[in-house]
Amino acid sequence: MKTELVTTLKRQATKLLKELREEKEPVLITEHGKPSAYLVDVDHFEQIQKKLKLSEVFISTLNHFFSGEWN
Repeated sequence: MKTELVTTLKRQATKLLKELREEKEPVLITEHGKPSAYLVDVDHFEQIQKKLKLSEVFISTLNHFFSGEWN
């Protein structure tokens, strides 16, 4: 995974976004030597959101099943 300083993001945002679209690899942004944010391409972000939602539905279903609320 690529790591960039927040100052690099400020100065070269267009370049970093172009690389992100081409490489599809998340970029870790750091501030003062500490992780601050991740840049991910739109498709990857939406895929993560869908998986998260499915996981939430699955866990809710399991909780209902094992709590005896399953009819």
